[in-house]
Amino acid sequence: MRISHVPRAYWAALVVSALGFVVSMSSTTMGSPAAAGTVTACSFLDLGPLVAAAGSVALTLVALGERRRQHVDARASVPWVLTGVAVVAALAVVHVLRGLGVLGGPC
Repeated sequence: MRISHVPRAYWAALVVSALGFVVSMSSTTMGSPAAAGTVTACSFLDLGPLVAAAGSVALTLVALGERRRQHVDARASVPWVLTGVAVVAALAVVHVLRGLGVLGGPC
């Protein structure tokens, strides 16, 4: 397999996934009673990683469509494709968890 056999949309998916670690558009809301002094309610949302997760998954689906249209001799092999899909899926899960504040959120 040559590097040119990998669809360009897959490379774009990896770039979008990498940008998800850099771009942040977050919103945090904390509430507490005035007398208690401790935070009792907190909500966090970061749209940067969520958009990166959606974009990378969409681009991976486009890459799979491109692979189907390629000539059989110019296609990446199935193990490479499955590995690529697994990498993007894992990054998307991490981005969703980061975007919802489960990983690294202030709450």
